[in-house]
Amino acid sequence: MEQYSVTFGYKAVLSVNVRADNEKEAIEKANKEIEKMRGRIASSKLSLEDDCYRAEADGVLNLDKTWNQL
Repeated sequence: MEQYSVTFGYKAVLSVNVRADNEKEAIEKANKEIEKMRGRIASSKLSLEDDCYRAEADGVLNLDKTWNQL
């Protein structure tokens, strides 16, 4: 049996749902969750070869406020 490295090319948008008092706190909590996820990937058989993750939130949506408007 031979070992192979299989590469998947993709682009993704990651959304993290957190409970927070304000946007700044939400971004901080989401960044911590992303870092935990990256740690799990690093310790698994997966390898992120081209990880262009930036520790910046590109968008924040207050779900409670949005749903309460409906």
